[in-house]
Amino acid sequence: MLSLCLKFQNPSHIILLQTCSVIAQSRSKTKSERMLIDSGNEKSFVTIQLASKLKLPIIRKECLTIYAFGRNKGYKMEFYVYQLRIRSEQDLQTLLGIEILATDLMSGAETA
Repeated sequence: MLSLCLKFQNPSHIILLQTCSVIAQSRSKTKSERMLIDSGNEKSFVTIQLASKLKLPIIRKECLTIYAFGRNKGYKMEFYVYQLRIRSEQDLQTLLGIEILATDLMSGAETA
C-alpha cells in the first residue's frame, strides 16, 4: 500500500510513502494504526504517545547516534526499547513480535 503526501498541495512535490495498516497490540490493549515501512532503516520507531497508550513493556534503554538527513555530524540520544506485537488487518491469525524504540518526534525535517 502506498500513501500519498502532497507537500503544500502542489502536484510537483508529490511524495509516495510505503505504508501498511496494522493492529498494534500489547498484553492488554490493541489499536489500529498505519505503519511507515522503511526497509533501509536499521531501527523501527513508534511515538511515545502510542507506546504509552498501549502500555507497552519496556525491555531496555539503548543509546544511538542520530544523523539527520544531509548532516555529517551525529548526536547521541537515549531511547527506551519496547516490545510490540503487530498483525495485518488482512491476516488476523499471524502475529509478529518486534522491538521498537520510542521517540516524541518522528521527523525533524524543515520545509523551505
